[in-house]
Amino acid sequence: MSTLNSALSLLQALRAFPEQARALSSLGLAYASLGDAERSLVALNQALVIYQQLGNAAGIATTNNNIREVSQILSSPR
Repeated sequence: MSTLNSALSLLQALRAFPEQARALSSLGLAYASLGDAERSLVALNQALVIYQQLGNAAGIATTNNNIREVSQILSSPR
């Protein structure tokens, strides 16, 4: 996780928006795989905003799907 967070910080400093969105998506999926749905949704929603600003339809669709899947995990009985 620290590697992804470090990469994200560098990408933010460089204002490399497409790469930021991909890093945030990866971070969101990593958090989801660790069972941290709340952090996953934060990262995925940040990625979604960037994809929307870029007009990246594929990124928007994929990220919306990932958000839906993580949201289902949150809403399922524990």
